[in-house]
Amino acid sequence: MDIGLIISSVLAIIFGLPTLIAFLKSKRTTIVYLEKENINLYNDVVSNFERLTIQYDGEEISDQLYLLRGKIICDGTNDITESDNFIELNLKSDAKWLEFNIVAKSQGFDPGIRIENNKLVLKFGLFKTGEYVDFESIIQNNEKPNINLHHRIPNIPNVSTLYESEIVKKRRLFPYAIIYFIVAGVIFWASNKTSLLDIKAYYNQNDEIVEDKDLIYSYPPDQVHLY
Repeated sequence: MDIGLIISSVLAIIFGLPTLIAFLKSKRTTIVYLEKENINLYNDVVSNFERLTIQYDGEEISDQLYLLRGKIICDGTNDITESDNFIELNLKSDAKWLEFNIVAKSQGFDPGIRIENNKLVLKFGLFKTGEYVDFESIIQNNEKPNINLHHRIPNIPNVSTLYESEIVKKRRLFPYAIIYFIVAGVIFWASNKTSLLDIKAYYNQNDEIVEDKDLIYSYPPDQVHLY
């Protein structure tokens, strides 16, 4: 097989298959959690400024307070129509939700909030595709908190978690993927052009040229040779 065809095929698989999988997944309704920011208020903010202090509940904060900003989205082609839905946002057992504020949401989508130490519950009814809720929260924890999102909504897969910082990195790599596609196309075109225009076949018996290019690959190796 032509090396150019191999290279172009491999590049097409590497960059084309993930795109196809992502497109097929996007057709299925799912709940997406986008983590926008997860920082330690003391180590990442206060410690960077000599005269800055932040107080919470009347006391200066320690290095166990974290600011978590995120977004929950209904993504796909169909609405979630059940009337009694919930999503749990779980922290590890020794962590604690101190504050949780909804800062933006889709019009008409108004989830209820219940906090139980390390578990926060969002309750809602109709959740239309494309609707969302943005939140900011304060978490007490001895390390950077990781959220485990859980629900029991019928026919909806597990919550998909995305990180804004990773999305930014992928967007930066997108132009390079386009370049790879172009290079693969050029290699594929060049390899096929060569095979159709430049290659000539001759009969082994009398060295006469094979005029019909469509028959070149139908002869066994002991009957023709290529130049």
